[in-house]
Amino acid sequence: QGAGTISVTSAGGRGLVLADNAGTTGTMALSGTVDSTTVTSSPTTGIFMRGTTGSLTLDDVNLTTTGAGLDVDSSNGVTVTNTGDADISSAGSAVSLTTATSNPANMPVVALDQVSSTGGTTGINIDDVADGTFSANGGSLSGHSGAEVDVNNGSGNVTYPGTIGNGSGLSVQITGRTGGTVALAGNINDTNDLGGGIDMSGNSGGSTVTFSGATKTLNTGASPAFSSTGSNPIITF
Repeated sequence: QGAGTISVTSAGGRGLVLADNAGTTGTMALSGTVDSTTVTSSPTTGIFMRGTTGSLTLDDVNLTTTGAGLDVDSSNGVTVTNTGDADISSAGSAVSLTTATSNPANMPVVALDQVSSTGGTTGINIDDVADGTFSANGGSLSGHSGAEVDVNNGSGNVTYPGTIGNGSGLSVQITGRTGGTVALAGNINDTNDLGGGIDMSGNSGGSTVTFSGATKTLNTGASPAFSSTGSNPIITF
């Protein structure tokens, strides 16, 4: 990018699609900053990135979607900042950070303002991104069939202070962590059904999880409200 401002606005479609060629990592090299990305009423994804190399900064991200809001898989050096505004509201997964295609050298660093989701498999999905980090300043998650918050593997810090509501899946699933802190500061409000509950499987010493919301209600019927296995993770309620 040279001098000047790059702004992307889309009504009814994706804002950015930056992807490799049919799953072949490394066919798209990026650099610079996209100063503003605004997506309204998209029936699909707001921003989709897969297998890109180089690095890219996304600032002032505002996404309203029916599908996933922000979906980044196996892309190197992606930074999302909230120096301007950075809100995601989705009827599908709000944020998905994964390494399904490959493991880039530089994992994503994502900082958002309000992150909310009302459906899909997961509200926030952070899967196997090593030392990649995620943070938001608030929002709400509900209506998910897998988990409202799903963090798998890795050691980067994850912070979400938004409300975790009711869905047919788990309230929170945190598995395979080897370090870092997952800090969930919002209330957990799970109603009386078979869904809900907190699953913390396979986390090791050096990993820390805190649930600091004033209200933590888990009505799971015959299912476990809380389950933890692993090697001495630090868990604070």
